[in-house]
Amino acid sequence: MSLFTRSIPDRCLAAFLSLVLMIPTGWGLNLYFTLDHSTDNPDWMSRLFVHVCMEIVGITFLLSVIGLVWAIFAPAWIERTVRFAVDHFVLALVALLGVIFGLFAFAWFTTYRN
Repeated sequence: MSLFTRSIPDRCLAAFLSLVLMIPTGWGLNLYFTLDHSTDNPDWMSRLFVHVCMEIVGITFLLSVIGLVWAIFAPAWIERTVRFAVDHFVLALVALLGVIFGLFAFAWFTTYRN
């Protein structure tokens, strides 16, 4: 059994969930890119946190767009790409945790060095 079938109920569910995700993430991206950030906190850690959060929001928006495209047109390449991503999820999670560990180590060494 496939992860995503091309049946009408699955496609309607994917379209509904994609639209539900698209509305708040698109609104958040619109606010982030249209508001003036000249008076924001100059602390680099808070700017990094906001940047990482907006990257996550952007990725979520792109995934919802891809989900809507799949729900409307049902191309086979999206199904292959999702299968590849699910198969390599653990490796990607290890890489992400390594990057986070590296960021924490960098912050600790730069903050507490003698």
